[in-house]
Amino acid sequence: MELRNSAKKLAVDDQIANFFALFLNSTFLILNLFRNFISVLNETMTRMSLFCRPNTYYLQPLLFVSFFYSCTTAPDDNLPEHKRYFDAIFLKKDTIEHINVDSAVNFMDSAYRAFRNPGPADMFRRYDYLRWYYLIPKHDLQLAMQYADSTLSLFRNEKFRQHHIREYGSALLSKGDVYRDQGKYSEAYLFYYQGWQAIQTTGDSCSYKDYSRRLGMIYYKQEKYVKAIPYFEKSFGEAQHCDPDVFLNYYFQQEMLDNIGLCYEYEGNYASAQLYYDSALRFINATGSKFNTSQFQISKNEAAKAVVHSNLGNILAKQHLFDAAEAAYKEGIRINLKEQYEIRDAQKTMARMAQLYLSQNRLRDAGKILGEMRSSMDKVPGPAADEQARKVRSDEIELLWRRMEWQYLDQSGQTAAAFNMLKSFNQLNDSLINLNNPVLPDASDEIEHISREFHLSGVEKDNALKTSYLIILSILFIGFVLVTWMIWHNWRKSRKHLAALKLLNQQVLMEHENVRQGLKALEQSQKDNSRILKIVAHDLRSPIGAIQSLAELMLASRQLADRDAELIDLIRSSSADALILISDLMTLDRGIADVEKETVELHTVLKNCVDIQQVLANEKKQEITLETVPVAVTGYREKLWRVFSNVIGNAIKFSPQGSVILVRMNCEEAVVTVSVEDHGIGIPENLQSKVYTPSSATKRAGTEGEESFGLGLSISRQIVEAHGGKIWFESTEGKGTTFFITLNIAA
Repeated sequence: MELRNSAKKLAVDDQIANFFALFLNSTFLILNLFRNFISVLNETMTRMSLFCRPNTYYLQPLLFVSFFYSCTTAPDDNLPEHKRYFDAIFLKKDTIEHINVDSAVNFMDSAYRAFRNPGPADMFRRYDYLRWYYLIPKHDLQLAMQYADSTLSLFRNEKFRQHHIREYGSALLSKGDVYRDQGKYSEAYLFYYQGWQAIQTTGDSCSYKDYSRRLGMIYYKQEKYVKAIPYFEKSFGEAQHCDPDVFLNYYFQQEMLDNIGLCYEYEGNYASAQLYYDSALRFINATGSKFNTSQFQISKNEAAKAVVHSNLGNILAKQHLFDAAEAAYKEGIRINLKEQYEIRDAQKTMARMAQLYLSQNRLRDAGKILGEMRSSMDKVPGPAADEQARKVRSDEIELLWRRMEWQYLDQSGQTAAAFNMLKSFNQLNDSLINLNNPVLPDASDEIEHISREFHLSGVEKDNALKTSYLIILSILFIGFVLVTWMIWHNWRKSRKHLAALKLLNQQVLMEHENVRQGLKALEQSQKDNSRILKIVAHDLRSPIGAIQSLAELMLASRQLADRDAELIDLIRSSSADALILISDLMTLDRGIADVEKETVELHTVLKNCVDIQQVLANEKKQEITLETVPVAVTGYREKLWRVFSNVIGNAIKFSPQGSVILVRMNCEEAVVTVSVEDHGIGIPENLQSKVYTPSSATKRAGTEGEESFGLGLSISRQIVEAHGGKIWFESTEGKGTTFFITLNIAA
């Protein structure tokens, strides 16, 4: 009887335990469903935040406080910014980051906590860096998305967004990066397009490179390398509009060259890949040498060289150029091991080098490099974002070493040792596979568990247990409803995204057609203008030719006073120059390079021009003082005469009555400099950047109301630069202007 009671009691206890197990499993399922629901709602509200207006409040789960702030107008419209302070902080952060990225983040957080009132621009720099930190080193996409949203929340203030539109575009692109790494490419495209639109409003061509690079990276991650190459090339070209003295701009360009090489390598086009790798190395050696002002820049330059050398070694080995591949591998290893810039890259390159030796049956060299790889693995753990990432990296390198060591032992005839190493390799490989692919519960165990639950429910049919099952079924039904709603919601969202992408595509096509029509109209307008100029030039040839002929007849009479003869000779030479100009207009399609160059005595051309311009200067009682030295240049006499005529004519036009204009020549080494100095009204600061632009905005009347067309300096600059020279000016409004023209002296 006691045994029967004990058995009955154990059965009841088992039943209760199984009931609670089933209840906990069901509860866990519902919590998972609720968590997915919250995730969808969180994403929806995040997207809504892009269209949020001031003084509009909304709730976003898990980030309520942050987004409550983001959709309200900031009470302080002064928008303080402390650039000097935080420039120093971020410079120090870069130095620390080279050693340990986690320490750099801690340092930056401490600096922000110590500062009392950082402005929105200061917070933008912090959020954007943390977004990068969690996206790249940590690869925590959830936190990266939160910081991307925090960055965008700063731009709810309309004043801040207007003054930092470039940063706003960058924030949109950065959020697209997080979506890209999540595999949500349609969302990434939307944010990339919005970021591109924001950047376009700035007119900053340099910023366009970030948009092109991101489109290239999407194709690269999808292994569509042929489609990625044009975007990387475009990004490299756009980076040339950036400040060449900024380290990050230079580093961006070398990265694009390396990316293009990788795309060609993965496509099997080794010749093109080698061309771009060689270009990247030349670019780093030529341009990177001026960026050695800090340890951070030096380490980045060296690490970039090592990466390119290793990539170059790969394609050389694939082309069976073993000696060249070995040299490239050795250089990559030498750089990374010297200061331990990228120790993991060095170890991977060692493994490739061992593979190269084994393919040539150089067993001794293979054993030596594998020993060096083993030694570096035992000594240096290598930098990583956290301990888990460090262990994964170490295991990957360890797996690579065991595979190469096994092949080396097998090829060396050490069969027993090779077998043991193969077993060791397979064990580590299996553990890594299990780590990345966790084992699911055995289906037979689950079926046995469910059968036992049904068996127990058939043994005990009490009302309490039935009620519990009804509750569980009700919860499961609610879960089913939630899952159904989520499926419907995602389907509806997908349709909305497709419609949005279609609309964006239509807008792009319309803009392209408008640009095409505009270019066609401009081309036709240019043809019409050219035709009219040729007609006018043709009609001017006869009267000016007649003036030249009359002047020559008058000179031939020899009955003129010396002064009259001199003036008539100036009329004759001016008419001849005018006919040459008319001939240029009649042949607009010919470039300056099509005209045959000659040796020009520059001092003679300058004196002739001054003599003619003195006639005009006499009308305003002005005096032109000329100081020349005998010098010759190679070029086009008439076009150089036109440059001096334009510059001296402007000095006369914008100088007052009775003033003096100084024209000087100065030779230094192989360069002659002509300066034209006046004491006139000068050039206002707001026009100084536009004087070489053929625009009505630069037209100004002279001191006596002389008319200006705004073309002379534009033409002069083109002529001087075609001669390999330079033209520039120094001017103070109200005090005068000095123009300088430099040309190379003929050899």
